[in-house]
Amino acid sequence: MAQLALLQDPDFEQLHKQITQAHGAMRRGVDEEYDQAVWDDYGIPLAETLNFEWSIPEYRPEIDAQQNFRRNKFVVAKEVGYVTPISNPAMLQSISTKLNNAAHLAYKCGFRYVKNLARGGYGMAVLLEFKHQNGEWGPYVLKIGLQGEQRDHAVMKELARAKHIVQRVSARELNEQNGRNIQPGARPADDPQQPLDAAEPCEEPYEQDLYDFDTDESLILMEYCRHGDLGRAIVRSNLDAEKAGNTGSRTSEPILWRLFKCLNKSVIGLAYPPIHQPRPGDLRAYGVPITETIPPAGERTFMNFVHFDIDPSNVFVGELDQSVHSEVPLFKLADFGTTMQVDEEFENDAEQLWKARLLGKLGHMAPEQWSPHWDLVTLNPRDDDIQVAGCYGCLTNVYQIATVMFSAIVGKGVPQPPIAKLFQVPVAGPNGDETESRYTLGWELLELENYDSLSLELRELIVDCLSLDPRHRPGPDQLSEVIDQGIRDHPMTDKDRETVKTTYLDGKDWKSKPMPWTPKENIDPNKMDEEEIIEEEEKDPKGKRKAETEKELPASKKPKHTPDP
Repeated sequence: MAQLALLQDPDFEQLHKQITQAHGAMRRGVDEEYDQAVWDDYGIPLAETLNFEWSIPEYRPEIDAQQNFRRNKFVVAKEVGYVTPISNPAMLQSISTKLNNAAHLAYKCGFRYVKNLARGGYGMAVLLEFKHQNGEWGPYVLKIGLQGEQRDHAVMKELARAKHIVQRVSARELNEQNGRNIQPGARPADDPQQPLDAAEPCEEPYEQDLYDFDTDESLILMEYCRHGDLGRAIVRSNLDAEKAGNTGSRTSEPILWRLFKCLNKSVIGLAYPPIHQPRPGDLRAYGVPITETIPPAGERTFMNFVHFDIDPSNVFVGELDQSVHSEVPLFKLADFGTTMQVDEEFENDAEQLWKARLLGKLGHMAPEQWSPHWDLVTLNPRDDDIQVAGCYGCLTNVYQIATVMFSAIVGKGVPQPPIAKLFQVPVAGPNGDETESRYTLGWELLELENYDSLSLELRELIVDCLSLDPRHRPGPDQLSEVIDQGIRDHPMTDKDRETVKTTYLDGKDWKSKPMPWTPKENIDPNKMDEEEIIEEEEKDPKGKRKAETEKELPASKKPKHTPDP
């Protein structure tokens, strides 16, 4: 009955139509709607049969010439303040109020505001400092939800202590660890202990302030990664390659294998969060980071979190250590605002399955979201026994970390529109090694000579992870074995170590600055940090979509009454 009601819901029909239209246009590489005839007699499902054919490489020149769905490029912002200023007075006042209220509360909990880091449609990130027991000020990031509670808050609690996940920080735990005297109850209205215009933040916070700060789901206090995100490193690699005239891999193979290991560890953490696995010792939410591992069969708690937005801008560069990250820094996954737990309830919710198709960024969205198989779906692809469409899970994360690896090699995202190509893949069969035909989005790594300097093992592994069908991708356990062998086979060289210093560890040392703000002042949400790296999608000049360099796809390739295959 619930499914029937949803099928008759005009809002769902509109959602169904809009998503189908958007993804159909994306797959064809144009910014046009389907022919009107498609929508005059719109029905669910949109297609009854699917002739599964893909655009082939001979149409690549036309695809590359199109302005709307080119690959995203990682570029350096040309000028300071690239974030569009908030001009609407009511919106500016609302955001300013949220920002200043958060800074005031942080101040009461022992933090001082330093500067704004970034702002998006849903939130802001600001830099705070906290004075540690040794007298040194340490940096932390506060993410402020501009539209209420953030999904990150609940998800990051579940992922606590995972070593390859950017961690949430508890204000109360931080104060306790640094020997602060926490006052019971709420702060008296006339408390003279620490006026709000004092030069230093509160050193004796009240329980109620700490509780409010830690439990407010619109606020997330996190560790600060001073080296920035992987997108910055890709920008530097691109610039270095252009100077050197290098058209091959932007990253050396020893570094690639070690990056892949960190990314795979984060996937394991999403599937098997450490604090939910049986292990001896302290399982508190805060403590020493735990390396993500797959527990033995029969002893696992499978949480199946799907990130949906893994891309270089959400992978942060950590620090070197004295163990496995002595030569290449620890890479950590961040930003869990789109993360979903794919459990039985989620899989039975057709509307959620459809809405998940909109999560993430072009060039990194998984086939589970945009596959033409969706055009065969009535409501829930699981009910219709349709493969690929809506098959979200751990292997969706595997696909997305492979897009990050692709970006680290090529310097750009996976081509848009997506072109899947058939490849013969070696598989184990009853009579020994056999081959099997499979569609993959990573075929360029094998076909183009630019990347022949990388081992076939690495390229084939990434190509497998970029398989159209999730069932053809290796799981994190299989990845672990191959990656560990790849690391053994490709030791770091002096040149690689120098690259790590100049490209990933940019030499920044945290140095505390004099207090730049007190709560008596007002923080301007339009003022951003100086130079930022952004992921910029080239925009089509108005009225010039059909430029000289652009040719339209042949009419035979354009859909008329059914979407493209």
